[in-house]
Formats: sequence, C-alpha cells, structure tokens
Amino acid sequence: MLPQLVLIVCSRRRLRGGDERLQLPPQQTWKSPNTNQENTEDSPKVRALFERVQGLEQLLSEYMPDGGPENSNPPKSTKPPRTQLRGTISKTRFYGQSHWMNLVALFDVIAAPTGTSSIAPHGFNKIFMTTNVPAVLKKCKAIAKSSKFRIFDEWKANPDFRASIPPPETCSILLDAYFRTNESAFRIFHIPTFRKEYDQYRNQPLLASDSFILRMLLAMAIGVTYYQEPDVETLRTQAKKWIYAAQAWLSEIPYEKSRLSIAGLQLHCLLLIARQSLVVVADLLWISAGSLVRRAFSMGLHRDPKYFPSMNVLQAEIRRRLWATIMELNVQCSVESGMRPLICSDDFDTEPPANINDEDIDENTSIPPVSKSSDIFTETSIQIILLSSLRTRIEILQVSNSLNSEPSYEEVSRLSEIMNRDCKANGSFVRKIRSQEAEPRPTQLQCNILDLYLRRFILILCCPLATKPQNDPRHYFARKICLDSSVTMASYASSESGTKQSLKDFPYDDYTCLRTRQGGFFESIIPHSMIIILHELVTQLKEQDSFIGQSKELRQPLKNILHEACELLAIRVAVGTNNVKGHLLFSAALGLIEAIEAGTSVAQGAVEGAIKSAEICSALLVDTEPLLTPEVESTNGDGLGFETQDWSMDFVMPDAWLFSAWDGGLGDDWPIP
Repeated sequence: MLPQLVLIVCSRRRLRGGDERLQLPPQQTWKSPNTNQENTEDSPKVRALFERVQGLEQLLSEYMPDGGPENSNPPKSTKPPRTQLRGTISKTRFYGQSHWMNLVALFDVIAAPTGTSSIAPHGFNKIFMTTNVPAVLKKCKAIAKSSKFRIFDEWKANPDFRASIPPPETCSILLDAYFRTNESAFRIFHIPTFRKEYDQYRNQPLLASDSFILRMLLAMAIGVTYYQEPDVETLRTQAKKWIYAAQAWLSEIPYEKSRLSIAGLQLHCLLLIARQSLVVVADLLWISAGSLVRRAFSMGLHRDPKYFPSMNVLQAEIRRRLWATIMELNVQCSVESGMRPLICSDDFDTEPPANINDEDIDENTSIPPVSKSSDIFTETSIQIILLSSLRTRIEILQVSNSLNSEPSYEEVSRLSEIMNRDCKANGSFVRKIRSQEAEPRPTQLQCNILDLYLRRFILILCCPLATKPQNDPRHYFARKICLDSSVTMASYASSESGTKQSLKDFPYDDYTCLRTRQGGFFESIIPHSMIIILHELVTQLKEQDSFIGQSKELRQPLKNILHEACELLAIRVAVGTNNVKGHLLFSAALGLIEAIEAGTSVAQGAVEGAIKSAEICSALLVDTEPLLTPEVESTNGDGLGFETQDWSMDFVMPDAWLFSAWDGGLGDDWPIP
C-alpha cells in the first residue's frame, strides 16, 4: 500500500507543480458501496490514511525541496565537506598524511620560536641565498644523478646477469647475511629447499633456471647491506645491476603470464626489498607493491589453502608465508607514500603460517605439522607476530589517510592503545625468549625490526593531534606518545649484549649496518621521528620563554639524538643514499635551536648550520663519485618503469620547500591548508 501512496503523492505534486500539501477534506457524508445509508461520520481508517500521506509528503519535501522527484537533489550527506587536501603535492606526486613530509609544515613555528620577531619575513632566505649553499646543492644533485645513470648505462651495455655472479665464498657470505636478517620478518623461502637448489646450482650451474639465479642474486643484493669487506662498494654497484636485470625479467611482456608462479612471487617480493635496501627508486615502492598484491590475488593467495585440497603441505605453508609477506610489504610501502593499502580485512581469509621451523616440514610431508605454542620462538615467529596486528595497522592507514577528515581523538586513543599493548607484549615476549638458552632465539636486529614495524604506526596515528596547539589536554597526551615513540625508535640497542653501538666503531653490528646503509623504510623513519623530536624542542622553547637558559640541560638528551641523526645521515650520504637535503635540514634546525639558546641571531645560526652541512655532504659525494658527467643531467627515464623526475634524492624533496616556511611563507610544495 505504501509504495502506491508514494507514487500517488509524487504524481499529485507533479500535477500541482509546487510544494502544496495534501489537505484533509472536511467531514462529509458518503455512501457505502454496500448500503444505501449515508454515513455522517468520517471513517477512522480514512482519516488515518490521510495522516500517513501527509507524513509521507513531509518526508518527501525534505529530500525533494524543488517539488518533484525528477529534479530532486540527492539526500543530504552526513559527511562534512572536504575543505582540506590532507596531503602534500610535490612535483607530480601526492603524499598523504602518513608521509613524513606533511610534518615539514611544523617549521612555521621555528621562524619565531619564542613568539618574537627575531626573524624578519624572508630573513632566512635572504641570508641563505647569499651563500654558496644553493650552488653546492645543485652540484650534489648532479653528482648523485650521474652516479645512478652511470650504473644503469653500464648494465644496459652488458645485461648478462649470469656472468656477474660473485665467487662462491662471497655468495655464501651474502646469502648467510640475508637469511640471518631479512628472512625472519619477510618469509619468502623454505630455507632447506633453497639450500638444496643452491647446492644443485653449484654442481651444475648451466642447468639452473633464470628464475633461481635471479632470486639468488636478489637475496645476495639484500645481503650486501650487511657486507663489510673492502670490496663492498663494488658489490653495491653490482647489486643494483642485478635489480635492473630482475625488473626487466619480471616485466617481459611476452612471458608475463609464465611469471605467475610461486617463484615469480618470490622474485617480486625480493625485488621490492632489494630496491628499498639499495635505494633504487625506493620512493615508488607503493606502486610496485600494488602490482605484487594483484599478482597474489590472481593466483588465489588471498584464499586459505584449505580450499585447495589437492595442494601439498609444503606448498600450502609457503603460500601462507608469502601472503603474510606481501601484506607486510603492502602496509609498510603505504606508510612511505602516505597512501591507503587499497585492501581491507574482508578481502582475504588466508590463515597465519604455522609456528614451526623450516626443518619441521619438507616436500614429502603429507600431514600438516602441529603448530608450536605461541610462547615458543621459531623461524616463523616474527612474521606471525607482525601478522597478528595487520588488521589494526590497515585500519590505522585507512583513518590516517582519509580524504574527508583526520581521525577523532576516540579513534586515535583506541587504536594507539591496541598498538601500545602489542608493542609491550612483544617486548616482554622477546626478552623472555632471549633470556633462555634454547635455540633459535631472536637476534637484537629481529627484536628492533619487530618493534619498529609496529611502533611507527603509533607515530603516524598520533602526529596530527600531537602537533596541534597544546591548550587541549588530549593534544598533550598525543604529543607525549609521539615523543616517547620517536625517542624509543632512535635509541634501540644494536649489539647482542644489549648496548647501542657508536657510529664511530667498526665493524658494525647488523642493526647499525641497517641504520647506516638501508634505504626505503629507513629513509622515512629517520626524518619522521627526528621531526617530532625537533618539534618538541621548539615547543619547549616557546613554553619556557623566560627560562631558556635554565632549562637547557633538560633539552640536551633530545639535542643529542638530533646530533646523532645528523652524523647518521652523513654516513648514509657516504654509502650512496644521497640524502643531502635531510642532513642539511636537521643541521640548519640544530643551528637555529642553539642560536635561540645562546640569544644570537636565529637566522644566522640556521644558515651557518646549513653551510656546514653543505660542505660535509659535498665532500662525501665527491669522494664516492669523483668523475661527474654533466650531460646525463638532461637524461630522463630508463625504460624499465623506473622513471622519476629527480633521481638524485630518494626523499623526493623539491628545492622550493626546504626552508621557505621558516620565514612564515609556504612554498608550492608545502601542505595545503
């Protein structure tokens, strides 16, 4: 009955051409079709019917204010209008809120941290542009670009990757380094099976498939991060050529369908990790990770192997491990680009891998092994622990990179509490296992990676609230959480004895190698946490306006962390990450803070810090790439999908933004309000 009444109401309104309401007719007599008697009273049912129609008209008028369904507007949205970009535009790239570059806008407060006019408008830029720093930066950019294109051109001239395999002794060192470090968080291989294939390759190298050779080379490329012999620079250069070869092999269009295999997925995973390890266009990994996810979907890895009864036990376990690895790569790469992972929890039902060691299963296993208790550490434990928080981290990325609004305090509080609880539980677990004599035990590197891959999500979740004005206690709470997380990530122990190795000591332990040499995730973790610490220092200077001298000692621990970060970034420049602007940024910021504390010109202090940084980085780059080829500066692209507009900086920092906001202005590449 009601649908018919709605149609009647709509047709009546169309005929009347306006917003005229249906009027209840006056009481009148009417003849029943079943009697000749006149009824002198309105039927209660009729009156109720008219009242219901009036109610329907009222509802329709709210949704069709112009008088008809044909020209009606859609129902009013309950979502607030989009008034912010919620991201940063840099050249051709968009970086969402989880990317650290959005925090650069915090340097607006550095322009006058004590609330005074100690820096005149554009005062910093005026001094900065009179120095030789812009010219030095341009030179550094040319050197870095020359280096990257030189390596690629050398590979194009001789793309035979089989001829570039190192001697067996070097291969063993690199493969051992890979399995000791990377394979714990990103389970890709069944280690006994790989070792068996490797032995077969050593006995009959000509019979090995290209797929195996490339997977072996990529694993060795990742292991180069931890290699500390004299020929390390030669191997780093060669490893980048292996990456180019693997990318070319994976992208060969005539054979693309044949790459849809477990071996192809393993190679793709290794390729992403190797690119971020050796800083080969590592800022575009989110795009490549999306392709990897779709490959996995097309092969059915998003469905648990129990739905494929003919699959053997080892293959089922490898598929579960690979799916967990692909999901971990996807969420970590999403943080790097400030993007959503473009997948939700309802899109897959693959169960976690079994908590077993690789020796517990092989190709002849017919009955699935019983998963060990969760309090027993195995070669798969790190991956299982990371996977247990995957759905929470996906939700954090969804709300942090939302287009409509930033997450509410309630969302931030709920999700950060979950992540904090996970971090504490994981810390207790690894401390308990490391106190035991049983093997295997987690290394210090594995403990740090486990905490780092989770804790960084607390940082991106709480940053929007932490950097707001502190007149709201909730903002102060978020600020404290961010500071604690940043200090924790900067202060991990590195050696197996539980101490942190000095950057001046050599040889490095595994975690120090990771900090000083690896690109990708560490390229963003360092500035993300350091900007929070820098923001805390500036905020304290504002809050302690009259007591700057007295509170200097209290700020010293945070300043020490920033000084070590500058030292770390200088070492990273020397080994080829080419992050000159990151070093220059924090050096200038430290010079500015020290000038405020000393009561001298803050603009001059920042400029002096920038000049010192430019001199250091220029000398380091010249040492690593003494022969500059200017003509390569005009070259763009490499034919393999690696094209970028600025190969020299894997942070993708445009020149314009570097210090413009320190003088109260926003450059073209700053976050748009």
